[in-house]
Amino acid sequence: MVAVILAIVGVLIVFAIAAITIGREARRLDSFSPVPVFDVEAAVAYVGDHLPESMSNSVTYWDVRRVLDWELEDLDASGLATESMIVEGPNGPQINHTVVVEDGRLHRLVQRAVDEGTSLSGVEVRAILDAKLGYLRTIGAVGPRADPDELTR
Repeated sequence: MVAVILAIVGVLIVFAIAAITIGREARRLDSFSPVPVFDVEAAVAYVGDHLPESMSNSVTYWDVRRVLDWELEDLDASGLATESMIVEGPNGPQINHTVVVEDGRLHRLVQRAVDEGTSLSGVEVRAILDAKLGYLRTIGAVGPRADPDELTR
């Protein structure tokens, strides 16, 4: 009889410890904003569906995929692309806020389209990038425009 009571008390103690631990972690994780994830396949579908109607016959999903891949390669070469934007901060995980400044990416991507022999024009590449910006806004990856003074700090 004593063994049964000790077993029940043991189970209750284990349950209480688990409930407290899970509750504490749930509250801690709830304090962080969800991290937007760039899904290439979803981006291709979104961009392809949001191009101007005048381009619907000339720009394929494959073209969209190539331009997005080229841009990701360009971001990677400039050191702005990372596998995860989550870094360890003083109070636990936090989002590493990266500011991207346009400097000539459109020109490089149009030049790459020409170099690879595609039929994409500069207007079409720009439309793909504009639609991609809409995708980034939709998933919450783009915030407000940065203050120029903050860029120099």
